[in-house]
Amino acid sequence: MSEIQPLQVKSGNTNVTLSLKDDNFSIESSTSTNVIIHALIGVKKLCLKSFEFVPVDMELAASWTKSVKNAAYKNAKPSKHLKIFINPFSGTCKASKVFDSEVKPIFDAAGCTYDITITEKINHAREIMQTIDLKPFDVIVGISGDGIIHEIINGLLERENINDATIPIGVIPAGSGNALNICLQGEAVYKSLQHSALTIIKGVPMKIDMCSITQGDKRYFSFMSQTFGVIADCDLGTENLRWMGSMRFIFGALKAIFEGRRYSCELAMKIAESNKEIIRDTYRKEYNSNSQSVPMSRDNRYGTVNDPIPDDWTIITDDVSTILGGKVPWIGKGTIPFPCALPNDGLIDLLVARRDKLSSRIKSINFMTEMELGNHIKMKEIDYYKVEAFRLTPKNSTDGYISIDGEKVDFAPFQVEALPQLINILSIDGKYQYVNI
Repeated sequence: MSEIQPLQVKSGNTNVTLSLKDDNFSIESSTSTNVIIHALIGVKKLCLKSFEFVPVDMELAASWTKSVKNAAYKNAKPSKHLKIFINPFSGTCKASKVFDSEVKPIFDAAGCTYDITITEKINHAREIMQTIDLKPFDVIVGISGDGIIHEIINGLLERENINDATIPIGVIPAGSGNALNICLQGEAVYKSLQHSALTIIKGVPMKIDMCSITQGDKRYFSFMSQTFGVIADCDLGTENLRWMGSMRFIFGALKAIFEGRRYSCELAMKIAESNKEIIRDTYRKEYNSNSQSVPMSRDNRYGTVNDPIPDDWTIITDDVSTILGGKVPWIGKGTIPFPCALPNDGLIDLLVARRDKLSSRIKSINFMTEMELGNHIKMKEIDYYKVEAFRLTPKNSTDGYISIDGEKVDFAPFQVEALPQLINILSIDGKYQYVNI
């Protein structure tokens, strides 16, 4: 960033010097007579403050204002027009209230305009995204949990023109899980509405892979995770405990472990890498690298769940504690099942915890504890793969839970395949938070 000379202004009868240092002016605007600065001040807790000054030199003030604005926004477009979806039923049902009190003032200060839809039913956002004219908008914003992002993405990818899916998506956390926002912001500030709003205003698009899911004659897309076993049970089986917040997931996991539940399945997978040391080393090397752009395609290379399993796939038939596939490091606070997940490596991270290896409650609890920091990948009892695709078929049961992006789907066989770089998510610096493994 080139140096910006300080500006002399007056605050009342006092002479004041304004200067930009380390991009501390987060949001900036001006009028024809005065200099008005809107700034988010703080570190973990950001607070919107506004300052108004009378410039000593009007011509210099106009030039200074332009330079500061260019520096503050860098490559981001200022004054974005946003399409916003608010789910009034997510989390503690306060999404509309927090938007009005916490988020709207920041968007207004940044000169953003917006069109708001309050969703009224499941898949309301998905239905709108299938047909809405996207040309007026710069960003699609979900104010809810991960469910509304799942709807937005599926609506985009069901449109006739696949290039429509390139419009960036922004996240404001208002749900009980908010896993995607943890991946974007980190656990320290993922609940901060101010940090999330600032990411939408000044963030950069990050290309992310999608998971194509086929189940029966249905097809949909997943951006986060596919779970079977203990993790699915503690997610979907604790809906009545939403009042506990993220603690409900811990409670559900412990309950499943102490009840000794059995989960039988057949897992077939197209393995790209099974050596955990190689997977960890690759993650460290590729985290800061720029992946090459690839053509966008919604086509499945490996067919659907109804096709025969390819001959070169590996098949496991076993009792398991849990099986998780995914594309993001975190699936909840203190839960990092995929510490080596990269946003656009074209592969799915697949975790398999076999029941015979987690033969005691102590080992099962240790597995859940180690997953808080992603250290379970170091456990010899846990298998961790990078795969191009996999198929899971439940066995010995006709009823149970399968979770896709935290949402319940049919308890039936499903197949997952990675589709590279189909969606853009606004992030701080074009990557997920780093997992130190």
